[in-house]
Amino acid sequence: MGLQESVRHVKPTRSKSEVVLTKFGAAPSSSPLSFLPKSIRRKQVFKVPMFGRGLDLSAKKLLYNMIWSLESPFPVCGLHPGSGGIGSGVAFNVEGKELNLTVIYEEEGVFEKLRPVWRDFLQKDSSGLILVMDNRGDTESLAMAKRELARFVSYDCDPDDDRARECSEKEDEQERPLAVTTLPLLVFLCDAGTDDVPPETRPTAPPLTAARVAHEFALSARMRGRKWCVRHVCPDSLQGIAEGLHWLAANL
Repeated sequence: MGLQESVRHVKPTRSKSEVVLTKFGAAPSSSPLSFLPKSIRRKQVFKVPMFGRGLDLSAKKLLYNMIWSLESPFPVCGLHPGSGGIGSGVAFNVEGKELNLTVIYEEEGVFEKLRPVWRDFLQKDSSGLILVMDNRGDTESLAMAKRELARFVSYDCDPDDDRARECSEKEDEQERPLAVTTLPLLVFLCDAGTDDVPPETRPTAPPLTAARVAHEFALSARMRGRKWCVRHVCPDSLQGIAEGLHWLAANL
């Protein structure tokens, strides 16, 4: 059917744009965007807060490389500045979903001051959580990561577990974790670089593995009812990033 033949079958009340759409086989509709794929018409946007000392240590190159590296597996949809105690963020397109990753930096001495701000941010329309930690296996670093997880993530634990009993006994609202139990949790276990660490302060303990993190955090017992994943990643090459974000996108 030629263009003239197509126009001849169009009622006079229809606009030129509708004639063009008919020529290319699109069904007429009251909506001017109805001919577009649903993935374009209705973009799914998910807010995913990121937290953890790894964002401020050797793993801080992670976000930078995710945004600027040519090896980054995902296109950047947008950037937004931080304000009011919440850090800046970046949006990536993952499997047709827009993941809005926003950084929460836990600075010394400001946790209690910003707790109400963080609580409101985490509990308002958040779809998932990302804990970023480096793989230093010394006792102090591991204990710090546990404290960060306990501050931001509430547990649904075995009643016989000491951590569960401790959580259940907390009655002061200011002591309760900031996020609810239903959000999926992704842990990025980053290779800890040694370039910025003086030789005398470099840990001698073997690096953490994903299996050890899951064991030390007792994720199987404490995260009942919540989906979780520990993914080893390399901030320089971004190896493991794609697998982690694909898992998160599939579980949102």
